[in-house]
Amino acid sequence: MERQAAALLEKGRFDEAEAKYRQLLASGTASASALVSYAALCGRTERFDAMVPLLQRALVLEPDLPEAHLNLGVALRRQGDLAGAIAAYRQALQLRPHNPDGWHNLGLALEAEGKPNEAALAYRRALQLRPTSPATLTQLAGVLAG
Repeated sequence: MERQAAALLEKGRFDEAEAKYRQLLASGTASASALVSYAALCGRTERFDAMVPLLQRALVLEPDLPEAHLNLGVALRRQGDLAGAIAAYRQALQLRPHNPDGWHNLGLALEAEGKPNEAALAYRRALQLRPTSPATLTQLAGVLAG
């Protein structure tokens, strides 16, 4: 059932994928990766409040899953919990330090929290890993222009 849900998600059939993920949750057989995928589906539909418990449950199953920490950071930032988001991003980066998306997202949270110098460092690290990212270049320019 987990593979079916993932295949439906990949095809953009979100309602059907969500039904499969709900079945997995109800059966108690959802793996950490299925929970992360379901949370990502919730993120695509901007249901960030639904993401948090799914990702927390995934982290109970696999505490060292970088994607779960990264997505938890996204959900928390979108809910306005900047301190929680920063902690989640830092945990994700501790587990996978060469992730430019993690550094970019950390920069966004630090910038929103009013820490432009720390945000600039995070953006610079993201650019070391992905030098041509227009989004990161724009964010860094904005922080530096401050």
